[in-house]
Amino acid sequence: MAIKAGSLADDEDEDAWNNTRHAEKLFSEMQINRNRLIPENQWMPDVRGFWKKWSGWMQDAGYLDFTGMLEQVLAQYLIPDIDILFVDEAQDLTPLQLALMTMWSESVDQTVYAGDSDQAVFRFAGTVPEAFIELDHNWSHHLSQSYRVPRAVHDYAEKIISLAKNREITDYTPVTSDMAEYKGEGRVYKCISPDLTLEGTHMILCRCKYQIKRWIEILIKNGIIWHNPYRPEDLQWNPMGTQSWIAARAYYDIMGGRD
Repeated sequence: MAIKAGSLADDEDEDAWNNTRHAEKLFSEMQINRNRLIPENQWMPDVRGFWKKWSGWMQDAGYLDFTGMLEQVLAQYLIPDIDILFVDEAQDLTPLQLALMTMWSESVDQTVYAGDSDQAVFRFAGTVPEAFIELDHNWSHHLSQSYRVPRAVHDYAEKIISLAKNREITDYTPVTSDMAEYKGEGRVYKCISPDLTLEGTHMILCRCKYQIKRWIEILIKNGIIWHNPYRPEDLQWNPMGTQSWIAARAYYDIMGGRD
């Protein structure tokens, strides 16, 4: 997006821009209030007015936003058929999400919350980090040894996080020189390439996009076809849908004597 001085044609354009910014602010405040389970009568008047229009529009159009989905699950007491509930990144739960997890916990054999209050950075979305610190529990365990944070990074991070209030103080040791490479039987610390001799179809699952690109290079080098059934519209992950592939396939069939 390019922003140029003097690009506004008239006051009407400026008013429209300001109105859009104001609406975004009201929308954000509305979602925070809903996620923090703040009663509607405690909202600011202009936020209540926005909610009336927003909820009315959704009802007329037959839509339901993500927060509304959570609200409906909670209101209708919808519980999954599971025995164990494992809640990761629990420090980022909003009061609405935490109420949902609490409801589900009542019907399972065991609930485990994993999180780090020092990594709670979602206040803008309605999170209340103190809720994780004060979470009711009868057992807890803190990881005291890092396997990826070097000492220099650890020391710098400690200086910053020490400024935060309402923290859970825990001992956390950085990586030492003798831990440069993970050692121990059964521990995988590096994967050079996949086993391309295995039969059948396989899924390659990566955490980051740049890792997927590395595997694509290996697949191309070995002449192996791939596709992503979850994003068929993205031809970057589905080369068999490109015009180049279709043309090459047609040429291959013709040269092979096939119609």
